[in-house]
Amino acid sequence: MQYEFDLGVPTISSKTPLMYPGGKTRLWSTFKSYLPDGTTEMVSPFIGGGSLEIRCAAHGIKVTAFDLFEPLVNFWKYFIDDAESLINKVLSVFPLSFEEKKYYFETGLQPNQKNYSGNLYTDLERAALFLCLNKQSFRGWTLSQNQCKGYLEASANPELFEKLKTWNNPNIVVDQSDYRSVIDKYDGTFMYFDPPYVEKEHYYGWKKNQLGFDHHFFCDRISSLKNKWILSYVKHDLVMELYKDYNILELSWAYTIHQNTKPNTELLIMNF
Repeated sequence: MQYEFDLGVPTISSKTPLMYPGGKTRLWSTFKSYLPDGTTEMVSPFIGGGSLEIRCAAHGIKVTAFDLFEPLVNFWKYFIDDAESLINKVLSVFPLSFEEKKYYFETGLQPNQKNYSGNLYTDLERAALFLCLNKQSFRGWTLSQNQCKGYLEASANPELFEKLKTWNNPNIVVDQSDYRSVIDKYDGTFMYFDPPYVEKEHYYGWKKNQLGFDHHFFCDRISSLKNKWILSYVKHDLVMELYKDYNILELSWAYTIHQNTKPNTELLIMNF
């Protein structure tokens, strides 16, 4: 059922700074109408680009978010804690050359490694480089696809980042964890799930750490939860079969890649 849940007007930052595969910006108008009435807390085990999580946090919902991908979590921690300091660091290295992008793509921005200049990273530097790579990558495939040499380089200027210096949203926190541990710890709290898409798992994380995702196990695990949850997927036969007994809402729009317009059907799946 749809709820009459008045979220009010956001008074803090409500937009994600990241481009990310499967970004959920277009889902917000529908997603908010299905939030359980009276929701004050939400747990997200797969923050990714964080579009819906940040929107919820901007409307006063306390969001506790996680992800297994450490470079992404490292970025979110620095950005949420002190966006201005992070952006100042970004401006000191942006734009990255094609050679730098290739190096960071291959090394994966992992901790305790050396940067392109041969010095050990600081975590702040890794967070800044993550955002640079994200803004200079093709459709947000930050570390899982080859970087597009010309993409956004024509717009490489400080104005891309200056507006992010004032980003502020104290209602969201991000930490690193596997979704299984998150589910075990927070069973009873409303959850939003945005797992890797079927047959698109390689879009996420680091190319040398593509361990896949067990969609059958995930479905079995969340089916036993006591709390209400909303799950988002791109439409796929496996997903439709796994969740055939749940409330499935199909949302379609067109998006453009390489001047070709393709249909996209996003699913919102609910256990209520």
